[in-house]
Amino acid sequence: MKLLKSKILRDASRIKSLPICIFMFFFLFTPFVYSQSRKQITGSVQDVQGNPLIGVSILETGTSNGTITDMNGTYSLNISSTNATLRFSYIGYEEQLIKIQGRNVINVKMNEETSNLDEVVVVGYGVQRKSDLTGAISSINAAETLKKMPAAQVADLLQGRIAGLSIVNSSGAAGAAPTLRVRGVNSIKADGGPLVVIDGFPGGNLSAINPADIKSIEVLKDASSTAIYGSRGANGVILITTKSPKEGKLSVDYNGYIVAGTPADKPSIMPVNEFARMANDWNQAYYGKDLYTERQITNFTNGYDTYDYMGNIINDYAISHSHDISIKGGNDKMSFLFSTQYIHNKGIAGHSTNDRWNYRLKVDANITKKLKFGANFYGMINSAAGNNFSGQYSLLTLAQQFPQTVLPYDKEGNLTQGTIDNTGIYNPIGFIDEQKRNNNEDMTFNNWLQAYISYEIIPGLTFRNEQQINIGNRFYGTTSSKQSMNGFLKGKSLATYYDANSWGWRMTNTLNYTKELNKNNRINATIGVEESLSRSYIMRQTAEGLTSESIGWKNMMLAETSKLEDNEVSKTTAISYFGRINYVLMNRYMATVTFRRDGSSLLSYDHRWDNFPSFSLAWNLKEESFLKNINSLDQLKLRYGYGVSGNQAVAAYSAYTQYDATIGNGQIAYTLVPGNPILKWEKTHQHNYGVDAAFLNGRISFTFDYYDKKTKDAINTVVLPADTGLSSGLRNAAEISNKGFEITLGITPITAKDFYWKADISLAHNKAKIEKLGDIDSDFMEIGTGWGNSFYRYFVGEPIGAIYGLQSTGVWSTEEYNNPDIKKPTSPTVRPGSYKYVDQNDSGTIDADDYVIIGNGQPKFNWGMNNSFTYKNFDLNIFLIGFHGFDIYNYPRARLTSSLSPFPELAERWIAGKNENAIIAGFGKDRDAITSPETVASSTFVEKGDFVKLKSITLGYNFSKGLLSKINLSAARVYFSIKNVCTITKYSGNDPELSISNPLRPGLDMGTYPSQREYLLGLNVSF
Repeated sequence: MKLLKSKILRDASRIKSLPICIFMFFFLFTPFVYSQSRKQITGSVQDVQGNPLIGVSILETGTSNGTITDMNGTYSLNISSTNATLRFSYIGYEEQLIKIQGRNVINVKMNEETSNLDEVVVVGYGVQRKSDLTGAISSINAAETLKKMPAAQVADLLQGRIAGLSIVNSSGAAGAAPTLRVRGVNSIKADGGPLVVIDGFPGGNLSAINPADIKSIEVLKDASSTAIYGSRGANGVILITTKSPKEGKLSVDYNGYIVAGTPADKPSIMPVNEFARMANDWNQAYYGKDLYTERQITNFTNGYDTYDYMGNIINDYAISHSHDISIKGGNDKMSFLFSTQYIHNKGIAGHSTNDRWNYRLKVDANITKKLKFGANFYGMINSAAGNNFSGQYSLLTLAQQFPQTVLPYDKEGNLTQGTIDNTGIYNPIGFIDEQKRNNNEDMTFNNWLQAYISYEIIPGLTFRNEQQINIGNRFYGTTSSKQSMNGFLKGKSLATYYDANSWGWRMTNTLNYTKELNKNNRINATIGVEESLSRSYIMRQTAEGLTSESIGWKNMMLAETSKLEDNEVSKTTAISYFGRINYVLMNRYMATVTFRRDGSSLLSYDHRWDNFPSFSLAWNLKEESFLKNINSLDQLKLRYGYGVSGNQAVAAYSAYTQYDATIGNGQIAYTLVPGNPILKWEKTHQHNYGVDAAFLNGRISFTFDYYDKKTKDAINTVVLPADTGLSSGLRNAAEISNKGFEITLGITPITAKDFYWKADISLAHNKAKIEKLGDIDSDFMEIGTGWGNSFYRYFVGEPIGAIYGLQSTGVWSTEEYNNPDIKKPTSPTVRPGSYKYVDQNDSGTIDADDYVIIGNGQPKFNWGMNNSFTYKNFDLNIFLIGFHGFDIYNYPRARLTSSLSPFPELAERWIAGKNENAIIAGFGKDRDAITSPETVASSTFVEKGDFVKLKSITLGYNFSKGLLSKINLSAARVYFSIKNVCTITKYSGNDPELSISNPLRPGLDMGTYPSQREYLLGLNVSF
């Protein structure tokens, strides 16, 4: 019952902030009514065909005074001044501003927006009309999205808004980068995120872009769209278009906010007196005597001789802030835009911080009517400091495991190590002490310089040359004292120095021809050639037994041993030829054909070239005579596409046999790394079937896509012939399939005089499955040798993310153990209170042959829902996400119940005659002689991970133009936002979202840095 009660309280705490949401929602709709003497204006609003438009919004600018047209398209409005200006706006139509100028009757004809007819969207190496698209391309207006919800990084703008693009937070740490995947996992050994293209230049970094600088984002999802990027397009493509300079007077925009972060779900710890009594039970079971006297327990209860590790590691709050400024201006010949952003993020745990600076300068020049030039310089500087929050030695897990009855320091001031059950765990306060010493540095620098020149040769035919140079550096130096975790494990102080430098150059030449041949035919064609060169230099050095911990990594020769672990220089080159043609017939029938040929020095001479073709077709049924006159139907388009894209995430020189050398103390150790001269790129073949529909002048929009893709020649480690003298090597041997569907729905339920509501919903289902593993002796294989990988296996015919271990049916009760008719294993020895496992092969022994699939961490589907409301000058945004149909292996729970700790669930362990039906083993010998939570998973600790998360609520107020004009401001908005409001889930551990960040082993809770709830107060100002 105590466990049930604690779960109920925990679940309640996860939704305790919902009243805030409800309060804000109802506060928004509190009416503000006023009246005064006014002049009446009447009129009608029609489309260009003379049809009345119902529900058009008419607003007197600078005020909240407005109305809407009735069923006949007519309106009546009392205005405050004969010099007023009226704003006419309607979904799907161009907004109009009309001055009254003493008139009493104003009739208006509204034109359809180009967004519904001729709006262009960015595609690979060019643009196309939105109506002409034939592939699976999703887009968002980043500028509008940012107004509704503040975002510190670009991924925040995308999460839950684009079906098929999965974005999950990898950690609650300050500045942590999320994991992005488009339509599942395509590779075993070379898995990676989507290609990022910024202003037409591939190879960008989302962290280097200030979200406020972005105009629009397009995501290319199917192969017919991504094949134009050839060997880099298999994982999807994210196209970012930044804001461009505009001619006009100089203007300045400021956006800033301050954040108070608090723990979203602070782990609970057993009260110290309960733990002390449980420690006595533990000691009695193993040593036959109590550990603490009643007097000691009384002192513990009164707060003496105890220490709150969790309270001193997880802070009650953390203050962060963000500021960005942009300045733009120019004339018809030249314009510029400069922006800079600074973000200081402070984590809620320990002394973790992250500081990031972004900067950008963009210049456009019209040299002549036909000749244009532009340059874009942008970059980032990032500085990070934090604690270990992942894996076996997670700070969060240790804080839950270390007993409150052990003080952090002894009488000499040394860190107390080990615990009362002699398990020898590390004191988590040591992590905090290491950060206070501030002996570490972690810096990242990235800079991009881009330039283009374009010339219109003849009307419709444009030549464009693009050049890009990027320079990057990642540097860190760490010193671990004897009191640190590494020092505790090694028994001596350590240091690490790492320095990675990269340099790249890219040049692209394209010819684009866009021509409206006649009213029934138009064409958009692109051909191009692209060359690139990249260099990298990596050095990593380690040292043990430091002479001076204060000097540490800054002079690693002052140590007992010093090793040059890595010293690597690489150079790669590539050249590509590509072309695309898009043809539209009668605005009904559309076809796109793409071809790209890539060559790269990454592979051997005979395999460095490959081809990536694609085609797609679309039929716009709305333009057919049998649908054209249905006024309620705006669009109905059917799409099909097929294409081949590649994955060039192959390590440099993988085609060639290499020697790895480690240098230390005057000695060199060599390791032979076999190459594969026939290694090829992985290639993904994909079919896509889609439907686009829109109704009621854009008030309802719907997109559905079904895809079937298979990655062939996936790189995998296979067994090599015995005569090679080597055990294994890389081969193009595996196959992976991804099948799924995506739904995007946009609805505008209400567009009234003062109130507007728009809802956008996205839903995606994907199933990634291993079809073939290659030349191995089994139908399954381990996913790797790193910690945590032992809990997973790849199985032919099974989804990626199979959790592998022993199936537990609870704990041996006294009655079961004493029943001679119930078969018990001969090995290992079991007793009442021991874990009970299924003997899958009925051998009488519980061993590795009894391991089975006990769960799967790959979500079956996920969704996002974004609601935007406006009421007069107020705006409200409510954003939710959900992931469903997946399991989590709760490693912290397995570890914390495997030994003595103040973890609350241990109170519900098996106790003879008291709690015989427990699922947690009792104290005593042979409680679990077969498994270790470090290496073998048990189904006892596999839980359902489904969750719904209220991601954010933002309430804003836009100041009236009349007020702002008096203080020389063009716009001003103040807002309050809550992020990570609440999570509804049955999972007992930390934030379940964090467990699915690794696509190759999803569903593993490693005690990751806890999520935080953020309270933001922000201001947007334009001068």
